Amino acid sequence: MERKLLSSLLCFLLCITVGRAQNLEVFEDEPLNQKFFTSNSQVFNITTQAGGTFQVYSVGPGFGWNGTVADDKYIDNFTTKQNNVPFTVTIATAGAVPFVLKSFYGYLANYQDLLNVSGSLTVVGKLGGVTQFTATASTGFNTTLASQNGFTFINMTTYGGSNNSNKAIDELVLSSTNNYHYIAIDAFKWAPAYTVASSSTGVSCNGGANGTATVTPSGGTPGYTYSWAPSGGTAATA
Repeated sequence: MERKLLSSLLCFLLCITVGRAQNLEVFEDEPLNQKFFTSNSQVFNITTQAGGTFQVYSVGPGFGWNGTVADDKYIDNFTTKQNNVPFTVTIATAGAVPFVLKSFYGYLANYQDLLNVSGSLTVVGKLGGVTQFTATASTGFNTTLASQNGFTFINMTTYGGSNNSNKAIDELVLSSTNNYHYIAIDAFKWAPAYTVASSSTGVSCNGGANGTATVTPSGGTPGYTYSWAPSGGTAATA
């Protein structure tokens, strides 16, 4: 009986979920030509490695990911993109604060802003300089302005064939190959990363049923919620 109850507590620990708020940055409040942006008080620095200078930019109303009149700012290398030069750009949190990347919209084109060209986009997530994931795709990108204003939805749950949407990183590196010389990045969705410490109290001998398991989250957005499975309530301790 004791071993069975301890096994159940272990299952509870493995099944716990901790809630956290997601943030959607659309860049509309950011100054033009700025090489960083601020989202929910977190600063993200933009550093270019190849393919021209990346910064907050706009060519006019309605050119962003959803095509509305008020949608006109994003991150891109439009003014300095180079013919036959793929790009590499890094977006990193100031202070190396961990976060998780949920999704973003990317407008992928060549030097002449043509969408229907060949190439690949690699998304690399790093934490403390160590690579946490690498996701690459060379198909599935938007080839027409008729859909999402030419932007492609990059969903980190599925992009590159794996789910990287919950991996803590502090640095995001985007790089291209072949004819992708330009990218505009819009609707950047992210969430604070968190950690969870756990502890448990063993059950009493002779069939006691008084064992407990406790989790203590930190980081992310306070106001945590708990869900124990298959039972155990909604408090930090089950």
